[in-house]
Amino acid sequence: MSRWKRDIPLAVYGGVFYRNCIRTRLCTYAVTIGPNVKASDFDTYSIAQFQSLVLNIIFWFLRVTGVVVLMWGIYGMVTAKKDGDADSINQAMMKCIFGAVFLCMPGILKALKIIV
Repeated sequence: MSRWKRDIPLAVYGGVFYRNCIRTRLCTYAVTIGPNVKASDFDTYSIAQFQSLVLNIIFWFLRVTGVVVLMWGIYGMVTAKKDGDADSINQAMMKCIFGAVFLCMPGILKALKIIV
């Protein structure tokens, strides 16, 4: 079986998982805003609350992307080790590193005291 025939179903399943996670989580963000919202309803929000909401959404996307990239890197590492391809092993290692960084980004920024 060629590599493309193996990887295409994995990519499709990963895309479906990613799409379902985004849809589920964003629906929970949308629950706080009712269907009969008026512009004056947002007068009670402060800039800090808005910034916090935007940062939380961005960090959530980074975490989901990190999980997907990390799983992709682990899968690439396993298949590259099996095939004995050193170039693919290096690419898979980079995917694992970037996935871990995306996954841990809020913790890294808090440890560096960039965000509170």
